[in-house]
Amino acid sequence: MVANYKEHGFEITAEILPEACTACPFYGYSAETDTGMCEITLNDIRTDGSQDEERERDCPIKKRKVGKWIEHSFSEDGKARLIECSECGAAYIVNCLCDYSIFVEERRYCNKCGAKMEAAYESMES
Repeated sequence: MVANYKEHGFEITAEILPEACTACPFYGYSAETDTGMCEITLNDIRTDGSQDEERERDCPIKKRKVGKWIEHSFSEDGKARLIECSECGAAYIVNCLCDYSIFVEERRYCNKCGAKMEAAYESMES
């Protein structure tokens, strides 16, 4: 069970959303009682109705955001760059004494919004 995840600031995301409650990895089925349960919300899940065909409206699993890093010039000598998340706008200052590709490789997700970053990035001269 994933209890109190919202209170601790966690969000449950997936690249591919389950089509129905019964197809979700957080669905638990008891053959003994012939019932199912969402292990996130602890809601009972019927296997003979709409929950077997689609997700519940209050399903806490959200589609994972996909973004890219946007590179802005920051200093006149080019030794520092401002890198911004395309999804939430979170910005990071990168010291360009290291190769920019190292930043991209090491940060595959935005620390603020959790967006998965594509390998490509935009460079915008300011």
